[in-house]
Amino acid sequence: MLKYTGSHLLAALLCATASVLAGAPDQECGERVSLAKLITDPETYHGKALWVVAHVTIDFENMTVCPSENETQAKNCLWLDIDDGPYNTDQDYARYQSKLQTWKRFNLQTVAIHAMFDKTLKGHFSMWPAGLGNVAEVSGHQGGWNFTANATAPRTVCVGELPVPKESSDHRWMRSGSLKLRNGDYDGAMADFSRAISLEPSNSGYYLIRANAKERKRDHAGATADYTRAIEFAREDKDVIYIVRAEAREQTGDLDGAIADYTRAIEINPKLADAYHGRGLAKQKKGDAKGAAADLARARQLTPAQSPP
Repeated sequence: MLKYTGSHLLAALLCATASVLAGAPDQECGERVSLAKLITDPETYHGKALWVVAHVTIDFENMTVCPSENETQAKNCLWLDIDDGPYNTDQDYARYQSKLQTWKRFNLQTVAIHAMFDKTLKGHFSMWPAGLGNVAEVSGHQGGWNFTANATAPRTVCVGELPVPKESSDHRWMRSGSLKLRNGDYDGAMADFSRAISLEPSNSGYYLIRANAKERKRDHAGATADYTRAIEFAREDKDVIYIVRAEAREQTGDLDGAIADYTRAIEINPKLADAYHGRGLAKQKKGDAKGAAADLARARQLTPAQSPP
């Protein structure tokens, strides 16, 4: 798992695009905060239970709340932790699957969420500025779910009217492909992802997800091509994409290409320990012991020290 250490966000225009909850806090409902405020002022809200209205995506390695269906860049969104663990037993797995199925009812909808804001909860690849965890309730257009009671709940009175959910054609294909991917139908998943890409060819995230399916099929060259397209269209987090493309290139034996990608990631983010670590290992494979030692030492310097158990 990569430990993406990219910077926190610029969010000047978030106030114009975020879904803001009107009204002052009250005792029954608790505090209501916009995504923009949470992202730009995480210290104030860290550890607080609050209401947020946002567009939810429940997808493979992409469980997020964003200002709207048209504003889904990672820097403008929060990671959504649908289950707080633990994950040790079959019962834990069953609990997680149950919550996942509940959340899928609200996928690609604008909902109200009552949860704990956590500035350290950054999700897969640490790509999000913060996250929501310890979710107590989610409320959609036609009702909701109370996780504390583990039961359905009426639509909350703590927020105003929510937009009627709608789903674009490309989102339907992505949802279908993600389901097939989880069920091991990689060819079917890639076909659906390709249909989504044909409808929205400049969406970098679609190429990333199709690349993931190709890697599961051991089509590392095909995955490399998709990562290249993702880099072309990505507006942020390119350093992370360069790393995953480097790893795919290593699988094809292209060590020079991998080293070049790790180097590009370092140029974008000089404090990205995983890039130095990956480049060091690639240099080892090429027999560059001195260069490998320097990169691995730098990676250790940039990696936070682990506290003893």
